[in-house]
Amino acid sequence: MVQISRKMLEELKNWIFIVARDVINGATAGAGELCDETVETAGTICDETKKANAEFLKAIMSSV
Repeated sequence: MVQISRKMLEELKNWIFIVARDVINGATAGAGELCDETVETAGTICDETKKANAEFLKAIMSSV
């Protein structure tokens, strides 16, 4: 039977934390970029909608 010492358990725990941290950092690394792109896209959509609304109102006002 294999005996596991406290030191081995501590080293295993530290290794698991390191791997988990790497996985989390890898998973969240692109999240900021994705969020920035989403906000930029939403801003573009809002700007285009505002522009279209303004042009629509101008067209209505000029036809009256």
